[in-house]
Amino acid sequence: MMLRKIGSAAVYAITAWDLLSFLRRVYGLGPTIHYSVLIYIAIVGSSLFVIASVFSLFRPRWGSVCALVACILSWPFFSRELSVIPSMWRGHVSVSNPSYWGFRLISIYMLGIASIYSAIDLRLSLRAPDARVR
Repeated sequence: MMLRKIGSAAVYAITAWDLLSFLRRVYGLGPTIHYSVLIYIAIVGSSLFVIASVFSLFRPRWGSVCALVACILSWPFFSRELSVIPSMWRGHVSVSNPSYWGFRLISIYMLGIASIYSAIDLRLSLRAPDARVR
């Protein structure tokens, strides 16, 4: 059971680090960003991943709930990022916008992994409510 707690904490901590580092790069673009409210919401969601990482060590159910809320808050910004990915495959890279294709893909990938992991973890913890995780 301790290995599961450490695994959850690692997934959430890596996701938080990755999303916050990507958002730091995007936020540094300044006035070219037109949807800054979504960035603020994604920063709150990424910060909740840090809290979920800590909670998952002591209260795994609370950690998975917090991670699921973090995913819900982070996806609106990254859904806009998903629309840019097909242009990358066609080779149409914009000169006016700095491209962070690697960071973008890794952030979306880690957010997807964290979303699936937290949903499955919450489902498993709610399936057996009598089993207390210590």
